[in-house]
Amino acid sequence: MANFDISIGIVLGHEGGWSDNKNDRGGKTQFGVTFKLFKLYAKSLGLEPTAEALKNISIKDAKEIYFQEFWQKMRGNEWKDQQLANIVFDAYVNTGARAIQLLQKELGVNCDFKVGPQTLAAINSANPKVLFDSYKEARIMYYEGLVEKDPTQADFIKGWKNRVNKFVYQ
Repeated sequence: MANFDISIGIVLGHEGGWSDNKNDRGGKTQFGVTFKLFKLYAKSLGLEPTAEALKNISIKDAKEIYFQEFWQKMRGNEWKDQQLANIVFDAYVNTGARAIQLLQKELGVNCDFKVGPQTLAAINSANPKVLFDSYKEARIMYYEGLVEKDPTQADFIKGWKNRVNKFVYQ
């Protein structure tokens, strides 16, 4: 079964430190954790829901947010294939629930943006390399579509594609 520690290591390798780019829809982020997301978890972590607290968040707290907000919601511990879990988890962190919708489209299951029993069964019964490769391509097309709809996002396309292309099924 897939392991969160492996997936989070990859994600944190892609996410940088503090960022507050005016064109980034995520706004203020630290380790890829957006301020909006941070405010949802701050009190449970014993932190104040302020931009300054986000700026000073620990890696441990960022991992806890990622675990609760993304890994658990995608039922990561129940995925048979680690590499598939890695690329989807990375997309989930980067694009939110659209990552799950993209996966569901590739699987040909109901697109409800959630990993329920039907989606999980389809994930675990699919050929993981075939699904991985089609998901990777769908993810790139998703980013290209974002830029087409909103040219202000063009500054990010090279980085997004580089991020996706780091995933190679082995």
